[in-house]
Amino acid sequence: MPRDFYPRREADILGWTSNFRAKIVGGAGASLGLSPSQIEAHGLAQERFAVLYSAAQSPTQRTPSVMAAKNTARIALEAISRQLAGIIGAQPGITTEIRVSLGLA
Repeated sequence: MPRDFYPRREADILGWTSNFRAKIVGGAGASLGLSPSQIEAHGLAQERFAVLYSAAQSPTQRTPSVMAAKNTARIALEAISRQLAGIIGAQPGITTEIRVSLGLA
């Protein structure tokens, strides 16, 4: 069984989604089958999770409401990341090298 590309630890999610976002922004996204609105939605979800993750690490900001918001943002980010990964994977001509650079292999 192949390993799942999506990380489990939140710190790893932050790093993985940051790399993924950097790779799909700009002209590269269109060649991967992604629309500008999909790329923007992923970017917003990634930013929201990053801000809330950072807040959750601070003892003065770590409240139940921040933790709940972070968890909700994490779930939303995973959903859109998996959706975009599926779109990319369905594109003809996506090589192993591209999949590796995106963190999908």
